[in-house]
Amino acid sequence: MDTILRAASEVVGAELSDPVDLGGNPRSVVLRCRTAAGGSVVVKGFGTDPEGLRAFTAEAAGLSLGLAGPELLGVDASVPLLVMEDLGSAPTLADVLLGDDPQAALDGLSAWARGLGRLSAASVHRRADLTALSARYGLGVPSWDEDPWLLRYAAGFPSALAGIGVEAPPELAGELERIATTGADEYLAFTPGDTCPETLRQLLRHRWETASTLEEFPAFSETMRLLLREVAGGWDVPPLPGYPAFGG
Repeated sequence: MDTILRAASEVVGAELSDPVDLGGNPRSVVLRCRTAAGGSVVVKGFGTDPEGLRAFTAEAAGLSLGLAGPELLGVDASVPLLVMEDLGSAPTLADVLLGDDPQAALDGLSAWARGLGRLSAASVHRRADLTALSARYGLGVPSWDEDPWLLRYAAGFPSALAGIGVEAPPELAGELERIATTGADEYLAFTPGDTCPETLRQLLRHRWETASTLEEFPAFSETMRLLLREVAGGWDVPPLPGYPAFGG
């Protein structure tokens, strides 16, 4: 944390102090820091593994566009880290959806949808700008667009299933290849990577239940039903959807 704080102070040209850990994830550390003038900024430091470096490049480039999110105050690619405007403390979308106020949940979800719509409209002609910024902040790791990670995961999925004792339908491999390459260039959008994370088992079961209804991919759907029976059958977690705020 001290290394991040010193580097962030150099980026903004002023001493930062009193770091408060805001959470983050395995790839990052997020701190709210006090400025010498009495204000505050948010500092986000990233890991140096490939996923951390990809995340840094994506966030530095995305925030540099200035289309949404906090103002980017500084970047240090050598750490790597970002210094951003502090937007303060407010409930997240997860907070209101998992709360007990239906109107707050509806207002939050509507605001989120409007924000994504505005971002999509404003970014229609900014693909080249994002590409240039990604190159500027790139750290030698292929971006998620350049890395065929989806095809790689799709190819390894049948063997992963076999490893946990789930026998997949023989047609699954072909369907996974179709899924991995569907809409790769037709449906481009600027969005955050996650909208409302839940506990892992809740999220997995919800996604498997949803995917089990895809009639276009019968082998994939059958595989999801197998996972629900043989893997998720004993999970003691409340189901999704049905956010508490909406009485679910």
